[in-house]
Amino acid sequence: MTPRPAPHVIRWFLRTTGYAGICLPPVGIYILAEHMYSDRLIRHEQAHWRQWQRMGTNYLNGHLASISYYDSFSEQIYTRRKNKAVFNLM
Repeated sequence: MTPRPAPHVIRWFLRTTGYAGICLPPVGIYILAEHMYSDRLIRHEQAHWRQWQRMGTNYLNGHLASISYYDSFSEQIYTRRKNKAVFNLM
């Protein structure tokens, strides 16, 4: 699947969540315009597309669960880094 520039609503979602691209099976892969030349990001989203092709709805269920976990985990990392920065100032 060839990535396309993210249209209005998807662009808003990506910017709001901090993501640069998204794989939306079976619709397509969308990437923010400023990241369209990132080979790494394109390969990453294409890997998700291939996973979806192999796994079907099981991919979607697992990916949605992992996004929830990732968001929780990244919030924990952010909090730890913030606290570490505060403690280093003392």
